[in-house]
Formats: sequence, C-alpha cells, structure tokens
Amino acid sequence: MQIRSRAWFGCLLFFCACGGNDSDATAPPPKITLAINALLPRDNDVWSPGDAEPAVLGCDRRLGVLLEVENFSLRAPQACGGAVQCGYAEASLLHASDGSLAAGPVAGASTGLVLDLSALDPVDGDYLVHPALLTAAGTPYERNFAEPPVDVSVRLTSDACDTGEGGAGGGSNDTAGAAGVMGG
Repeated sequence: MQIRSRAWFGCLLFFCACGGNDSDATAPPPKITLAINALLPRDNDVWSPGDAEPAVLGCDRRLGVLLEVENFSLRAPQACGGAVQCGYAEASLLHASDGSLAAGPVAGASTGLVLDLSALDPVDGDYLVHPALLTAAGTPYERNFAEPPVDVSVRLTSDACDTGEGGAGGGSNDTAGAAGVMGG
C-alpha cells in the first residue's frame, strides 16, 4: 500500500511541477509606432520629412499626410470593441512660430489623411504637421509608444494658380472636360 501511495504522490508532484504553464498570462501589447512618412502637396509630388525644399501646394490647396502606424488598429469610431490599442489617426497643421492651429485637425481610420488649407491665407510659411492617435472614444492615445510621435517641420508655398473668373463651359459632347471634372 505504501508503494502505491508513494507512486501516486510522485505522479502528483510530477504533474504539479509540469503544470506550471499559466495559460491565462498574456504578453504585454507591442509598442506602437506613429510617424509621418511623407506629405503629398500637389499632383504626384512627394515631400519627405527632412527635405530642404519647400512643399509646393497645388491649386486645390490640399495637403496629403501619409502616416506610418504600427501595432495600433485603425478603426472607425465605435468599431474597436474592447481592443486597447485601437482607434483612429489624426493630423493637424500648426504654425511653427507659436504652435497654434493653422488647419485641421482631420481624422480617419486610415494612414492617409488630407488637410484642407483653402482657408489658410496666406499659405506661404513655416509649419509643423502634428500626428496623433485617438481612442475609439475620441481621447488622445498617449501610452505604449516605442518613441513619442514627432511633429514634422515643413515650409509651404503655393502654386501660381489662375484666379480668373472661370472659363467657358464645355459642350455636352466635351468628353475631355467631363473627364477633368470626374478626375478632379
């Protein structure tokens, strides 16, 4: 009987020692990366952070902002469920001189955002493009970054755009005019 008890006790110790695998333990979430990869000022132009030349805006006065976002799920508001590192991206244009808001913010569940600078007059000057992440509730997400997000300095100038009274309208068979309107 003692042999069975010892064998049973030995098996119990073996299973307890091997059963130390805690399946409920979770790894900490990976560090988040948020950075501005490029600005898209006009047509097919790409302006990269650190470029010495100014970014020349097109006549539409829109500035595309391409973000790098890692380990943070970009979702529409109310689409994150209980996920912690989830929400949406935001970009703002700040005056470099005092950090005040020049345009934006604009937010979306995408790494590509577009700032409308049509109300900015004059547009020529030094600015900071400020990236941010927001939680699904709309509050700033400020933790677990590999490195804090950095504002990107940019000098903006505008294209010499024709500010005339408008041109002649196209005829009903003017497919080139229609394509220009559709591709706008």
